Amino acid sequence: LTQLIQRRPQLDAAYIYLAGAYASKTNYTDAIATCRTLEKIRPEIPQIPFAIGGYLLLQDKVAAARKEFNYARKLAPDFQPAFQQLVALDLYDKNYAVALNAVQNEIDKHPDLPELWALRARVLISQTNIDEAEADLHKAIEMDPNYRPAYMMLADLYVTSKKNDKALDELNLFVAKKADDAPALMLIGMIQNERGNFAEARTTYERLLKINPNFGIALNNLAYLYSEQFGLLDKAYDTARRARDLAPNDPASSDTLGWILFKRGDYSWAVSLLQASAEKLPGEPEVFYHLGMTYYMMNDEARASSAFKRACN
Repeated sequence: LTQLIQRRPQLDAAYIYLAGAYASKTNYTDAIATCRTLEKIRPEIPQIPFAIGGYLLLQDKVAAARKEFNYARKLAPDFQPAFQQLVALDLYDKNYAVALNAVQNEIDKHPDLPELWALRARVLISQTNIDEAEADLHKAIEMDPNYRPAYMMLADLYVTSKKNDKALDELNLFVAKKADDAPALMLIGMIQNERGNFAEARTTYERLLKINPNFGIALNNLAYLYSEQFGLLDKAYDTARRARDLAPNDPASSDTLGWILFKRGDYSWAVSLLQASAEKLPGEPEVFYHLGMTYYMMNDEARASSAFKRACN
């Protein structure tokens, strides 16, 4: 990558991949320096200060990270990833009222973005306002039935608030009347999975996919179940490939397919997928565990150690 940049200094992607390579070895100083070099070439791109902010956060430099995220929003006021990070920092500082007000102002400008309703739910959960958070998550799913984070948050909300039985009763009553409602079935499957009822979750996902064969989240979750709980690696691989083909940029499907490939012994393909997933999911320890195991099997102990350390942080 360094040689490529020397030959083609205007190639944005080379800087981004090089920064990611440095970061994967926890060399955040060089990762940030690489981003700064690109920033001089392309000062108008908000993704650059956003990336710098992420690398600063990994070093617990919260104030400096906040400055970078604010600058990204100055370059592009509607750049949602930077806004979401700023809200997350407000929550970290327990400035709940500030966070809620900021999200509400953004919803007033963009009422049709499901990620904003999910973000408002996150703030409300921090304030233990569970009922309103649940309503916001349902609204996000209504806007985009394939919006994975809303399902994840809602299933987790039911589990942590011990509303599993109530939620399942209500959802089962609903699908009894409307058997082809994919979002409702999706939630049933996720709650069943969270409770360890893996056979029931598998049946639910398979039922859902007969209704909507291209429901990416269900494909991804079912592939993981086939692999982890039932030892059906061939079915897991086929299902994960379908999920990946439907959403080639989704880090969750990259992680699932990458881990299945690891189990099949295809380490070179697995590592490329897991590296891409880790870059987009820096806060998910399981992804770094998968990446570390793959590096280890490729005899790259230095990178394996680095990934395992990230998984433990």
